[in-house]
Amino acid sequence: MSLEIVVDSNEAVAEPKVIKVLQSAGLPIKIKNLQAGDYFISPFLFERKTSSDFIRSIRDGALWRQLDAMKSAELLSPILLIEGSFAKALKFSKFSVRSIYGALWNIASTWKVQIVNTSNVFHTAVLFNVVYKSLSSEKQKKIYPVKVKHKALTLEEKRRAIVESYPSIGPVLALGILAHFGSIKCFVNASKDELLGVRGIGDKLSKEIFTINNCGEKDLQNLIME
Repeated sequence: MSLEIVVDSNEAVAEPKVIKVLQSAGLPIKIKNLQAGDYFISPFLFERKTSSDFIRSIRDGALWRQLDAMKSAELLSPILLIEGSFAKALKFSKFSVRSIYGALWNIASTWKVQIVNTSNVFHTAVLFNVVYKSLSSEKQKKIYPVKVKHKALTLEEKRRAIVESYPSIGPVLALGILAHFGSIKCFVNASKDELLGVRGIGDKLSKEIFTINNCGEKDLQNLIME
């Protein structure tokens, strides 16, 4: 099985420039629906995001779901590729620099995912060219298919998943909540003032969490409709 650069079909539509540059360099490109990631050069699986996409994906939680899918891919090495400048992206976002680097550190230290930064689409294509040429030069390189196998969650991961299911609560805040309260039960039974004692929970979020934990079915439906 020969080495090739596999591009996710959705990514191919969203960013055709990368494919055009790679094809102009004579590299073998294959477009298919990937279960995880955007680009696959065995054994490396890349999730590509512009700096603006990165910020949005932190806010809506998509980043953590994508990283989880990549980490579940057997025998592969996940890499998060961030394209562009955060300084420019922050001009159009209320996101803080501290939050960005907090997320990056979490990805590297907790998720154990490598991070690569490129300046623009052309530089991204150059990176893939370098990776492909480097891997092609290795003798008897084994090619792995992208096979995602969902692993069983640990007890701690299950506890975190429960807390993350609440609106506006991501992985970092979920860990802070569990560290603060010690158990799901204490979190669920917490008052608004007790919730405010957790770093990252403001007045609005504390009220929303308290309402979810204490309202009846009718009230819950009204909350969802808001």
